[in-house]
Amino acid sequence: MIFKPYNISKTGIYSYQFKSQQGKIRESKTFRFAYRPTQKQLAAEYHEWIKSFDLHTRLSLPIPTDLLSAWLKRKGEKYTQDQKYPLTLVRPFLLQFKHVTDIKKRDCITFFEKLKQGRKDSTAKRIFNVFSSFLSWCAMMDYIEYNPSLRLQFKVKQNKRMGVLSPEQKKELLEKSKVFPHLHLAILIAMMTGLRKGEILALQWIWIDFSKGTLRIPPEHTKNKKGFYIALSSKLLEILKKERLERPQSSHVIEYYGNPVKDNVKHSFDRVRKHLSFQYLADGERFTFHHLRHTFATELAQSGLPLVEVKNALNHSDIQTTLRYAHSTGKGVVEAIDKMSEGLV
Repeated sequence: MIFKPYNISKTGIYSYQFKSQQGKIRESKTFRFAYRPTQKQLAAEYHEWIKSFDLHTRLSLPIPTDLLSAWLKRKGEKYTQDQKYPLTLVRPFLLQFKHVTDIKKRDCITFFEKLKQGRKDSTAKRIFNVFSSFLSWCAMMDYIEYNPSLRLQFKVKQNKRMGVLSPEQKKELLEKSKVFPHLHLAILIAMMTGLRKGEILALQWIWIDFSKGTLRIPPEHTKNKKGFYIALSSKLLEILKKERLERPQSSHVIEYYGNPVKDNVKHSFDRVRKHLSFQYLADGERFTFHHLRHTFATELAQSGLPLVEVKNALNHSDIQTTLRYAHSTGKGVVEAIDKMSEGLV
């Protein structure tokens, strides 16, 4: 507990106000002295004052989950939906604390270690960042003195290089996904554009310019919150034009019985995957929808297209991400060296 001088009048009256250690003033009391008091004298006055009520009741802070709800309300509904999965883990963790001031540095470390169990390090870090952002807001609002999760150093392993689908595997997937037309179309778009699953499910017809053969993705529907344009192949344009003619009243490209597929295609994708001849790819990981994006990126990079253009096509914020997704097999390097070596011997 501290006493903060907030006014010293010209008449020599010293005024002090009680303030909680967390910073947020819940109850206040002004003490006035005709002389500058010592901390001991201030403490004596303070203890006389608090005898009349229960300190923990009068100075109680909101419970952490209520603060989390208040923080999300300020962030907006879009952020809440985007971070739906991390919040399902952050909220239960906060339930074990009576006040947000009870969260210490060791609790943050324990939470991160728990998040790493059964998850990729990058996924655990993304969830933890949501938790850390919440604590930073609490510190900014003076519910806590500082964010205990700041300056914590976590060793995060780089994700393994993902496997790619072979031409035969892509044909098999397209053939067996025809039982779900909405999934079949989503897979086709992923194979021909490299868009993320969330971007594909959000696609609207008004975003497509059929005359120019381009597709615009608004910033609110991208991972890095940056809008971008991509060029569509003539084959994909033909497929989309046919779909548009068949569903002139629809608003979204991917629909299931006339309704937009807002959340996921997990159920239909899992059913199709069960009937594939491959459940796992060469990297040892189970085949997922995101492997379609990685396959597109790898093939695009190995086609000889400059990595900067590959980066723009995939809407990556950093060229290092492009290098990780679209790793080279070395075949292009060998061909280039062979060409440069011609005529030397």
